[in-house]
Amino acid sequence: MSQAVHIPTAPTDLALQDPCPDKLIIPWQKPTRRFLRLWLNRVKKYERCDLTLSDLEPGVSYVFASNHQSRLDPLLINVAMSDETWHKLMPIRVMTARGLFWVPVLNFIMLRLGCFPSRKHYRFKYGLQYATTLLEHGKPMMIFPEGRRTIRGESRTRRGVEVLAHLPNVKVIPSHVEWTGSVYRKRTLSIVVGKPFDGSKMTAQEILDRIYSLPVDGK
Repeated sequence: MSQAVHIPTAPTDLALQDPCPDKLIIPWQKPTRRFLRLWLNRVKKYERCDLTLSDLEPGVSYVFASNHQSRLDPLLINVAMSDETWHKLMPIRVMTARGLFWVPVLNFIMLRLGCFPSRKHYRFKYGLQYATTLLEHGKPMMIFPEGRRTIRGESRTRRGVEVLAHLPNVKVIPSHVEWTGSVYRKRTLSIVVGKPFDGSKMTAQEILDRIYSLPVDGK
C-alpha cells in the first residue's frame, strides 16, 4: 500500500505563478516542432503514437510521464503526436532540472520552450506547486518520474508523478523513449506515446512500470 500523498496547495491565480506565458511559448514550440519533425524524417527510428484527439476528455488535465535519456526527449514527445492532437494540447510545460536555469541565455531559451525548474529557484516559480497550478487550470505538463536522464534501473523513482497523478481530474499520458548507439550522429531512436490512463490509485513505481511496458520495438 502506498503512503499518503501530500498534494501542494496551488494559488488560484496562474498569472502570478507563470514564469513564461503561453503567448511567448507557442511561437517557440511551433517552429522547434517543425524543425525536429524534418530531422526525425532523416533519422533511423521506430515511432508510434497511440494518443489521438478523441482520447482527450473535456475537464481532464494531462500529465505526460516519460523515461528520460536525452535532452531532446521532451521535444521529441511533442513531435511524435499528430498535428491535431498537439494543437489541442499546446503548449506543454516541462519540469526541468534547476541547474539549467542559472545560465541567463539558457534560461531565456528554456522558459520559451515551456520549461520550468523542478526545485526552488530565486526568480522562477518551480516544482510540484507550479505543476499543480498548471493542471488545475487545465494546462498539460510533462514530468520524468526518475528525475534525470538515466537508463532503466539506474535511478530510483521519485514521487512527484504520483502526487500529480492523484490530483482530481488528472490523467497520465505515458511515453517510452529509447536511444541506442554510442556516437550521437549514429544513434537510433525508438519513441512511443501511449493512451491516457487513470493513475489516481497508482504509486510512482507503478506509473514508471507502465511507461516501460510500452513496446519500443514494434512488437
